[in-house]
Amino acid sequence: MVEEAYNLTPVVAPITGMVVKRAVEPGQSVSPSKELAVVSDRLIVKTFVDETDIGAVREGQRAEFYLDAFAKEKREGRVLAISHESTQKDGVVVYEVKVLPSGGLSALRSGMTADVLIVTGNKKNALTLPKKAVKYRDGEATVSVKTSATAKLTDKNIKVGASDEARIEVTEGLAETDTVYYSTGVAKERSGFNVGF
Repeated sequence: MVEEAYNLTPVVAPITGMVVKRAVEPGQSVSPSKELAVVSDRLIVKTFVDETDIGAVREGQRAEFYLDAFAKEKREGRVLAISHESTQKDGVVVYEVKVLPSGGLSALRSGMTADVLIVTGNKKNALTLPKKAVKYRDGEATVSVKTSATAKLTDKNIKVGASDEARIEVTEGLAETDTVYYSTGVAKERSGFNVGF
């Protein structure tokens, strides 16, 4: 009779969700204070944003992320929350940002690693360059261009605007037809790059 009572005791989660961790195995003895499972009502993507960039991040902004397990698949979400408290990662002050994925959640697993891009702005027909083409001297942004008179490389001051991981906007100082030269990282090799939209 006691065994029947135990067998009929239901275990009910306080929320609707997905079991992300099971703490006990079937047949194992448990006490009232023992955790049986961890249930998540939603999965979120946590990322950390550098203090120099956090001012541009707002709740509700669109975010794109790539899971390491599915690196080629772009997934989307929205910024859910931005921490008011800073923390340090690798000696840099950062703030935790939570992104709520939209759709396609079946591939997500708790603890997965993701690369996150938060879309803080969008400009059409912006003149951009690879970030590595821009040098900074005394706080001024410069690029290497050839002058038509001497055909020698010379540094030209430019004004820069928004940027992402790879590219930076040029707001002043270059035309679409200018060719910018920069080091590719290979010794004694330089690449010409036509400025484009």
